Order: sequence, then C-alpha cells, then structure tokens
Amino acid sequence: MKSPVHGGRVCLSRERPFPREASSMKPSRTESWLKPLSIAVLCTVLLAGCSRGKYYLQADREVNALLKEKSCDPRWEVPFDYNVRSDKRSRFFDPYNQIFPPMPPDDPTAHRYMHCVDGKHGFYRWHINGDRTTLDNPAWRSRLHEVVDLTESGAIELSTESAMKLAYLNSINWWDQLQTLYLSALDVSTERFRFDVQFFGGNTTEYRNRGPLNPSGQVTRWSTETDLIARRNLATAGELAVGLVNSIVWQFAGPNQYTNVSFFDFTFLQPLLQNSGRSIALEPLTIVERTLLGNLRLLQFYRQGFFLQVAFGSNQPRRLQRRGGFFGGTGFAGFTGTGVGGFGNIGGVFFGGQGNGLQAAGGGTGGAGFAGGGAGQLGGFVGILQSRQRIRNAEQNLAAQLRALAQLDANLEAGLVGVEQVDQLRQSVETSRATLLQSKTGLANQIETFKVNVLNIPSDTAMALDETFIKPFQFISPEMQALQNGIGDFLAIYSFGAEEPLKEVDDPRQDSIEDDPTALELVPPAIDKEPVESLLLPAPVDQEGQEKTSEEVEEEVPSNVEKSVLKPQPDSKEELKETEQVLADADQALIKASLEKLDLLRDQVELQAADVLLDLQRVETDAAYRISRMRPTEKETFTREMRLLNDDLNRLLKQIDENEIEIQRLGENLVPENLRETADAVVGLVAEIAAAVDEMSLIQARARVEAITIEPERIDPDIAFEVARANRLDWMNNRAALVDQWRLIQFNAMALLAGLDLEIDGDLSTTGTNPARFRAPTGNMGGRLRFDAPLTRLRERNNFRQAILDYQQVRRQQIRYEDGIKLSIRQLLRQLELDARNLETQRRAVIIAIRRVDQTRLSLSQPAPPPPPPSPDGSIPVVDPAAGQLAPTATLNLIYAFNDLRSSQDALTSIWINYYATRASLAYQMGIMDLDEHGVWIDKPFEGFARSSCEEMPLPPPVPQEWLDYLEEIDPPPPMPNDAGIELLDTPGILPSIIARAMPTETDDTESENADEIISKEVLPASVEVKEDQSWVDLIPSFLK
Repeated sequence: MKSPVHGGRVCLSRERPFPREASSMKPSRTESWLKPLSIAVLCTVLLAGCSRGKYYLQADREVNALLKEKSCDPRWEVPFDYNVRSDKRSRFFDPYNQIFPPMPPDDPTAHRYMHCVDGKHGFYRWHINGDRTTLDNPAWRSRLHEVVDLTESGAIELSTESAMKLAYLNSINWWDQLQTLYLSALDVSTERFRFDVQFFGGNTTEYRNRGPLNPSGQVTRWSTETDLIARRNLATAGELAVGLVNSIVWQFAGPNQYTNVSFFDFTFLQPLLQNSGRSIALEPLTIVERTLLGNLRLLQFYRQGFFLQVAFGSNQPRRLQRRGGFFGGTGFAGFTGTGVGGFGNIGGVFFGGQGNGLQAAGGGTGGAGFAGGGAGQLGGFVGILQSRQRIRNAEQNLAAQLRALAQLDANLEAGLVGVEQVDQLRQSVETSRATLLQSKTGLANQIETFKVNVLNIPSDTAMALDETFIKPFQFISPEMQALQNGIGDFLAIYSFGAEEPLKEVDDPRQDSIEDDPTALELVPPAIDKEPVESLLLPAPVDQEGQEKTSEEVEEEVPSNVEKSVLKPQPDSKEELKETEQVLADADQALIKASLEKLDLLRDQVELQAADVLLDLQRVETDAAYRISRMRPTEKETFTREMRLLNDDLNRLLKQIDENEIEIQRLGENLVPENLRETADAVVGLVAEIAAAVDEMSLIQARARVEAITIEPERIDPDIAFEVARANRLDWMNNRAALVDQWRLIQFNAMALLAGLDLEIDGDLSTTGTNPARFRAPTGNMGGRLRFDAPLTRLRERNNFRQAILDYQQVRRQQIRYEDGIKLSIRQLLRQLELDARNLETQRRAVIIAIRRVDQTRLSLSQPAPPPPPPSPDGSIPVVDPAAGQLAPTATLNLIYAFNDLRSSQDALTSIWINYYATRASLAYQMGIMDLDEHGVWIDKPFEGFARSSCEEMPLPPPVPQEWLDYLEEIDPPPPMPNDAGIELLDTPGILPSIIARAMPTETDDTESENADEIISKEVLPASVEVKEDQSWVDLIPSFLK
C-alpha cells in the first residue's frame, strides 16, 4: 500500500530569507536533479527487463528440468535428447533466428496496409530482421544422406527403418506432439509460480510546475515514489502480501520542503469454510502436474501408434492434449471445476475421447485386424510393398501368358488349334496389360501419397524400394525370370529365318510408359542389396577379343539371318555356287555362335538349378515348426512330395548334363552338309532347355511356398488382458483422468459451505526524513472475520450435482474402456488364429494352382492324337473333326489357371503380411510394443511380460452418501402431487470397489474416543446404511477442525 505524501504547500513571502539551518539541511539544486534522474535511469533499465534470448533459454531449461523430473520410469522416459526445435536436417528446420525471425513471404496487396493504413504511416521497422524467400529448410535435400542411405542416382532407399527416420524427422504430427509436451510443461511452470513468492516493484517519478499567476503562487515540485510488493499464495487457499513504499518529495515554493517517508504494510487472507483448504488451492497445480506426467506416457504410446501408422497405415494415434492455455497463454486460467474436465465439457477431461477423456480401446489399430478376412490391402510402407508384390505377380502372369501365346501361335500354324482359342488368350493378355498398367498407376499414387501425408516430403522425391520384407514371397526369383527372358532373347536372335521372332516382351519386369522419356516412373526401382551377375546372354566377342554391344549384335545377326541358305536368289549358276558357298559359311558361323551362346545359357541354367536345390534344402529348416505340428499322415504326404520334387530336380539336372554333351557333339560334327539338321537340333535343344527352366521355376515356387511359415502366438486372452492392464500407458492415464474427475466432487462440495474468511492487516511508517526509521507508535494493525450465510447456493448446488453426474459418466466410460480393450485383444487373438489357418489353406491353393498351370501348359505341347489311317480294306474310318487338335477348352483352362495362380499368390502374401500387422497391433493393445532407437518395432514373444498385481489400486470409491444427503437437506425436492401416481424411491446405493473411509457422522464428546472405529467404518449402500440429519458443520474440512 502506498502512503500519502506528507508535504503540502507552504505560502511564504519570497523576500523572507531561509534560515541558515534550514538552508543547510536542504539538498542543493544539483542534487535535486541528479537523484530523480538516476532513479529514472534505473527504472528504465528494470523496465526493459532481460533480453529475449535469455527468456527463451530460461523456458527451455525449465522444461528440460520438468521432463527429467517426470521421467521417473523407463517405460515413459524420453528416449532422446528432447528439443522442441526441429532437427537441422529436417525439411521444417528454421535456419533463421527464431527470436528475431525475418518476415515470411506476404501477399503484395495486403502487405501495403502494414506500411500505410487509412492514410497513416505504419510501423517502419517491419523489415529490420530481413525477408525470407522460402518457408522450408533450403538445405534439407543436401543433408538427406546424413539420415538415410541413398542410391547412386540419389534416390532414397526406402525401408521400414528409413521410413521411420524420415517420419520422425519431418512428420508434422510428431513435431506437434513435442510442442504440446513443451507447452504442457510450461503450464506446470506457470502453476508452480503461483505458489512462489512473487515480487513486484516499480517507480513513479513526477515533475509539476505551477505558474506565478495561480492563486497559490508559483510552485515547482519533484516527487518520486518507489514501491516493492511480495505476494504469495498459500496451499491452504490463503494469501499473504507484504508491501514497502518509499516517497520522496522536493517542493520549491516559499520555504522549500523536502520529505522522505517509507511505509510498510501486510495483508493476510484465509478462507475457513467456503472455497478453503488444499483441495481447492492445489487442484489446478495437481491437474497440470498429472497432465504432464500423462503426456509423457502418451508420447511413448503415441510412438507405438506412430509405428503402426507409418508401417501399416493405421489411423493416427491418440494425440497429446493440454489442460492449460484454455484462454490463451499458459497456466490454468479459466478453470472452474464444473463440467467434465473442469472446463464446462469443453476440451474433454484428459485426453479427449467423446468428452470423457478415455481412450477408445483399439483406437487406430483396426480392432480385430487390418482387413476383413485377414487378407486385405494395408497402408503405409508395408502396404506399398504389398502392392508391389501384387504387381510382380501380375507381371509374371503376363509373361507366362505371352509365352503360352507364342506356343499357341505355333500350334495355330500347325493347325492344332482354332483361331478363336488363340484370340481368347490374346484378349486375356490385353486385359492383363491394362490391369497391370492401372495397378502401376495406383502404386505410383500410393507412394506419392505416402511421401506427402506420412513422410511430409515432396511427391517428386526419388525413392527406391527395399523389398527385403517381401522377398520370401518372390516365389520365382528375379534371376530365374531373367533366365527365362534370356531364352526368349536367344530365340529372337537365332531364329534361323523364322518369319516372326519369338521374343514377346523386352522385359516383363520393367514395363514403363512407351517411348516417353519424360513420363513419370510408375514403379520405383528395387534395391539390390546383393548384386548378381546378369543372366542375359553375354555380349558376343569379335576376332580381336573385344566384346560387342547389344546394338552391334542386333545390327549384325539379322544381316546374317537374311543371308541364310534357306532363301537364296541367284542370277546364274556361277553366282549360285558362289552365293551358296558364302551363305553356307555364314550359316555355319552363325550356328556355331548359337551353340556357344546356348552352352553359356545352359551354364546359367545349371547355376539356377543349384539355387533351386538350396531352396528345397531350406524347406526342412524354415518349416520345422510347421512340420512338427503335422499329423503323421500329413507329415508322410509332405515328405513324399518333397522327395518327388527332389527327384524332378535331379531329372532336370541329368537332362542339363545330357544337353551339354549334345551341344558339344553338334559343335564337333558341324559341317556344311548338315546345317539344316544341326539348326533343327539347336531349336530342339532350346525347347528342351526352356521347358526345363519352366519346370524348374515351378519347383522353386513350390519350395518357397512350403518354406513360408508362421509361429502362432499361444497366449490366454485373460492373461493378455492382465498384461495390458499392467503395461498400457494410456490405461494409466485413463485411471488418472478418472481420479481427476472424482476430485472435482470435493472441489465443488466446498462451494456449498458458508463463507467464513479471516483477514488480518497492518502497516508501519517512518518518522522524519530518514527512510529507514520505522517507529512502533506509527503502526496500525487489525483483523476482521467475514461471514456469508449459505442462504442462496442454487448455482453451487447445481455445479455439485453436475460434478457427481460427470464423475459417474466418466466412471462408466472407464468400465466400457476396459471392456473395449478386452474385446480388442480377444478379436486380435482370434484373427491371428484365423490367419494361421488361412495361411495353410492358401498354401494348398497356391500348390494346386501351380500344378494346374503346369498341366494346362503341358497340354499345349501334347495335343490330341491325329486321326487313324485308312483301313487295309480301303474303307475310310469315321474321323472326328477335332482329332489332332487341342481340346476346345484348353485356352480357357490355361487362362483360368493363370488367374487362379495370381489370385492365390496375392492371397497368400496378404495373409502373411496381415498376420504380421495383426501381431504388431496385439503388441500395441497389450502395451508391450518395444521400439528400437529408430522407432521400429522389435518383434518379441508375448511371454514373460509383467501382469497387473493384486495390490493395484482399483477404481476410486463412489460418492459418499453423506454428500448426497446434505444436498437434499439444503435443497429438498418439491413434493409430488397426490394424483401423480409416481412412487418416490430412495437413491440407489452404489457398492464401492474398495473399502472407503466414511466421513464422521457424530459430533458429540464421544467422537475422539471412537475415532478408530469411525476411521475403519465402511461405506454401506444407501439402502442399508441409515442416515441421520446432519448440519453443515459436519462438512468442515478436517484440517480446520
């Protein structure tokens, strides 16, 4: 409090000299100017305060200290160096000064109003910090190599790990969570500051001059007043304020005057009944402290859901939520204690969720699975790989159809098949091409959407897919496909005068937009972690020992083909002889070169056979768990089929060795006289090798299908539920949120009491001109007791009743939340079992489809037998028109077989991927999802995790019945009319989940003697416990009694 200024005007004659003594006590004119000036300078410095940077760093230090304080458990400890500012390698890193940021790009038309508005000049220093031209970090692309691996062309090698790195680096949602955690810590800092000793100080310096024509004469006055106040809020809802004021006045008029007075005062205010006690004063601080702890937990739970979102495309995980800053700024301004959460049902209790603050069980993870039947399309990075594998299956299917189409064309020329069957397959080929192009376009859109929405990088960023995750589902290896393409290249080059080349497509694995170098790349290239040698034909070698390019071969070989002896056109006999000789030499050289290339091709077939043998050997180790769970008959059948596959492979190896001997023999016996026979033999060898490669690819596919296995997770649903109760961080938060709502009942109940406040104040001043000379006789002290009778408490009554209803609502939601978790866990376990069973079903479907493709393709090379010859007696037997031709449904059977194989392959891949995703979702639901330093899930068995103990604190107790009785006592319900026909029932009791201590119901002298009995008394249901009338005195807090 400020003291009045003692020193009025004194009207004296100007001619009267000042007494010597007074003149000596008066400060000089220079001192009169220097003191106010020095005080004014000091006030200016204090007013300016600290620099922005100092406040900036102070806030960061306080937040870091609070996070370390709350990281009291490794389960929610921040696993990284927390920094709310983006990483320097991030796209969203701001390289400019955040304290004095430059102006971002502005709209030119709107910008002029910043400099001139309504004819008035604006602030002229808007551009003092400079102007920025871009919003993102200009150096983020150049620093990508510091975060993820790049290919030689600069494309990002996209894997699960690199996707998580990029997501943590650039995800807007992730950085929003970190900033929310930062603001939540600032709320704690603000609320803690409310209970610290807060100092306020200031100075007022005034100059006033009154002219000589004023009635009171000329007066010049300097005054300065300095005040210092210390205020503290107490944990008992009281308040203590202490103030010190110093006033100095110089007055120059008549006998100049100088006064210097100090004034000390204090005020203490303590509510005793209404809105008193620690339950009122500490409630905001308690909530923000628990909120910060909950946000730390939720950040870890968010990281688990964030992995599911990036990897599998699940819904966005539960976001962090503040409880402060309701009206802007930090702290708990606006808290009223009414409504769900204390903010009038706005914003939810703790973490949102339909206004009750409880997290929905299974939120964002798909509940019973990611797709219906466990074989649907996922999202995220794994969904991209799933789409890529489907495209690869479609490419293999198209390549197989094209090879079958070439064979049908040959049968069409031989008259073994009708043109309508060939057209059926041609139509299927064109349909497959259109579908494949559409799938590639969808994959390109899926990848770019993933870049923008999940990784938050531009859509034109180059990427290469790491397909290690789905490599087990490449049932036909890329090397085997390259070998099949190599055979097609051989037939196209060494066709020996065939009218049409047999090469159908250049490379069925690399379809792109035709002849458009600027077209968008639909399918990103795959990453070859282990580069293998090309399985295409090696480049031919010229006479000087230098390899020729494929372009030179394509220009050279067809010219030799055109010179074949099969189509000579001589002009004379001599020219005919010379031409025949030249062409014979050329054909001999051509056939010799073809034999050399065929021998190299056969070597590659032998290498692939060794790989297929390794695949067969790996079946026993990879499928050991599945084999161990087979019945004896199943195990016998499996062993027999594996033996047959090995026998078939051995037969193919023997055939390859025989082909090597045949190739050597043809080369040694090659002479001009047997060119035609040798050429036909080469064609036959190629057909045998091609058939062997096709059969070998089916053996490889069968072996890899058998090697795919999963180990079902055997865990009891009740045990899984107990594990979730003990480990789910959001469950901990929801229990805390329920208790927060429970405390609001007591918070609102204190408003029902009568108002009784104790206030004590006093002051003390100095005497004379000594500012430190306080004297007791100048003191003043007093106290008062204010009482407000509880005559009108309707609003408080309604708030109290609402708090009870809100608590019961949240309590019901908590029970429903636990039921939802149990439901989700049971569904996920059931889905895992379903996926395990469906995997075996689809495995058999793929095996059957492989067998059907093999049989139908074999039928194309083995048409029906020709019609029988005429009988000896000359009679002509009855000839079937279809004799010697393919079956009428051969083409349709082939198309159906191809489509079924592709569908079964896709289904098998989808089931396995969905099993992995469902397993990750189950770990998330149980709260046991462990992440590595990059945020990638570490798949572990579900056994050995902690369960909830029997000593765990159950739900809060129900509302004491005394409070409900007192509510009816102060405001009883109106009587019902006699003819209403409605029977009034007592308030139903709510059985407590734990034994709660009852409030005292007696106020006589025996209270102290029976204290132990009262404390141990149990709260009984309202229908059992008999209540007596109580007064409001019984509701006085115990700490005030």
